[in-house]
Amino acid sequence: MTVWPLKFRERGDGEFLLTDDAGGFFLSDQSFLERYVGNKLSADDHTFLRESGHSFERKGDPDWTAFAYRWARRQSKQQELSYVILVPTLRCNLTCGYCQVSRAPENAQGFDWSEETLNAALRLIGAMKGPRIKVEFQGGEPLLRVDLLEQIRSFALACCRFFGHEVKLA
Repeated sequence: MTVWPLKFRERGDGEFLLTDDAGGFFLSDQSFLERYVGNKLSADDHTFLRESGHSFERKGDPDWTAFAYRWARRQSKQQELSYVILVPTLRCNLTCGYCQVSRAPENAQGFDWSEETLNAALRLIGAMKGPRIKVEFQGGEPLLRVDLLEQIRSFALACCRFFGHEVKLA
């Protein structure tokens, strides 16, 4: 029997989370991890790993094929774009201690979207096809450009209603 490579991480409560490249996972204790790392798995360990899709007997057998299928789906999963973060300005009138943004002063010039950038953002939103679309505003302080937020909001709501999408603005 061959065991698919497993990654592991300690959870902090004495248990370990083990994962494989196909998205499979399980919890174990220290003793299982030591047996796995030391290549000293018990018969019960082998049974568990086989029944939970973490091992196979030979290339091409049903367990191997099932893992390969899950792995391939995970690698090639294509989804429609459904979430965008827009930064209409880098200017900010706040001094939040947790902020990681290289912000510009409130009165600075050249840190807001141009008309061209706004139109590009509208085209991006208009091209989104997912059933649920989320538009999040970050910055700087986006509320310094309420005019841009309102234009994005109006367009997103109208566009999404037309195509039957659900929209969330945050």
